[in-house]
Amino acid sequence: MHSVTGESALIHAMPLHSVTGESALIHAVLLHSVTGESALIHALRLHSVTGESALIHAMPLHSVTGEPALIHALRLHSVTGESALIHAVLLHSLIGESALIPALLLHSVTGEPALIHALRLHSVTGESALIHALRLHSVTDESALIPAMLLHSVTGESALIHALRLHSVTGESALIHVLRLHSVTGEPALIHALLMHSVTGESALIHALRLHSVTGESALIHALRLHSVTGESALIHVLRLHSVTGEPALIHALLMHSVTGESALIPALRLHSVTGESALIPALRLHSVTGEPALIHALRLHSVTGESALIHALRLHSVTGESALIPAMLLHSVTGESALIHSLRLHSVTGESALIHVLRLHSVTGEPALIHVLRLHSVTGEPALIHALLMHTVTGESALIPALRLHSVTGESALIPALRLHSVTGESALIPALRLHSVTGESALIHALLMHSVTGESALILAMLLHSVTGESALIPALLLHSVTGESALIHAMLLHSVTGEPALIHALRLHSVTGESALIPALRMHSVTGESALIPALRMHFVTGESALIPAMLLHSVTGESALIPAMLLHSVTGESALIPAMLLHSVTGESALIHAMLLHSVTDEPALIHALRLHSVTGESALLPALRMHSVTGESALIPAPRMHSVTGESALITAMLLHSGTGESALIHALLLHSV
Repeated sequence: MHSVTGESALIHAMPLHSVTGESALIHAVLLHSVTGESALIHALRLHSVTGESALIHAMPLHSVTGEPALIHALRLHSVTGESALIHAVLLHSLIGESALIPALLLHSVTGEPALIHALRLHSVTGESALIHALRLHSVTDESALIPAMLLHSVTGESALIHALRLHSVTGESALIHVLRLHSVTGEPALIHALLMHSVTGESALIHALRLHSVTGESALIHALRLHSVTGESALIHVLRLHSVTGEPALIHALLMHSVTGESALIPALRLHSVTGESALIPALRLHSVTGEPALIHALRLHSVTGESALIHALRLHSVTGESALIPAMLLHSVTGESALIHSLRLHSVTGESALIHVLRLHSVTGEPALIHVLRLHSVTGEPALIHALLMHTVTGESALIPALRLHSVTGESALIPALRLHSVTGESALIPALRLHSVTGESALIHALLMHSVTGESALILAMLLHSVTGESALIPALLLHSVTGESALIHAMLLHSVTGEPALIHALRLHSVTGESALIPALRMHSVTGESALIPALRMHFVTGESALIPAMLLHSVTGESALIPAMLLHSVTGESALIPAMLLHSVTGESALIHAMLLHSVTDEPALIHALRLHSVTGESALLPALRMHSVTGESALIPAPRMHSVTGESALITAMLLHSGTGESALIHALLLHSV
């Protein structure tokens, strides 16, 4: 039809396929031979129309039409998604084209891994895969290592030479090559490791360890040989060998000492930290093998491994004949371990007198001999009471705690010891009375009053401590003490606060109603003793005692250093006194900034702050603007108290301080300021 009508035979070929089922491929080829039409375009179109594989088309097309099959292969990939790799290899076998260039081009065009191509090319075309691997690395950045190993498995080429060459060409680590070479090629990795060290300078140690994990070769022999060949420390090898190979590091350490002369002590300590092996056994064996002092090992072992040095000391005694007493003392000073347990155990092991140890331990280590005495009683049966008194005369330790513990341990009456201790040692019987209550359940209050009559000690301190120890109310004791002993209840009230945390204000008011003492003086003193704000007492005193609250506010500043500002404002809200006059007067009397007062006065009393600010400026010359605004915007809390006080105490900018405190610590800057003021 084409020859008769000039119509395109290609269009005919397509319908023929759809009608007759005849292969359109044969048509396309024949069409090319008859009409000269391009068969390539046909092949691609055939694929899109008939679903026939365009790859098969590309091969015959080349043989029939002479068209370049490589270009077809690449185009086929872009059009049909077929793998161009298979094409490249088949192209070589069919048409003799070089598959290497296709492989590299395929990578750049299709993104297919060129490595697989290179290996397959070798198996199909016989081309050298080594050259491919190196070229692949330079062209595609693919790792040349994997090619080198796979090359060996595929082509039989020596992978060792590759590994070293790869290092020189690509900079890749030859170590990984050597290990993998062994797993792939079976070549001895040890020889490689040593050769690699001499060629590439890589550490042979890592090789030795990894060789073991990969090849199963003994890493110990390597470690020692590495030392002799490369000069690397065998110690690090030994420790790492254990972690990698599980070989006993202890035997290595001893052998290393005999072979390399390295100190076996450091290995023993490090072995523990790395392998978890007991460093004690090494220390004892080191002594027998190397002659190193085992005692020093024991102490160092403790500091490094945390192992109990006591067990070492006792074992050292049994193994080396060294005195265990000196170790016990030194152990305490070096390791902080309790020498008491040593003394008792020494007694059971060595037969040495534990009592002498206890006294000596105190003089050497400073440990409390009391605990020793009580334990001595339970272990050796020695009378603990005599010890307690003797300990006081020898060590100066308090015999009180022994008396209390003696009761719990030996059943002896603790009350009699407490009074006797006072007569013998001069110690305060107060603490015994309190602790007796907690230990024996005896009433401490009766003790306090009785102790006053027996020892002359102040019952006040007793009353306060009773509260902290026994939970008894200290207020009632304070009032009763006043009626029984004549002691001033005021001091009690203040001290009670510092010890028991009870509000001293309530005490002061009650004291006034019970004893007739002035509550104002207590309020002022309470601040100096307890740190409580005397302001609240001053206001409450106004209601309870009728005393003027304004005078207290002024006096509070002069006596306690507290800011009179808060009193001035609160006085206004509580007593109705004008806060503006106090603000001005406060400045003239206390030197406090009236500016902050003006600001706060406005917020508390609703008095116009603008008038205050202007008047303050005319009176004090202070700037009325920045402080209040900055303090509030930065800290969110009242910066009033911190700013003025901090400046007066520390000389630093109080504003920056208050802000930084808040922003830096999140803590209230108020507490800081008050503390700064007191300090």
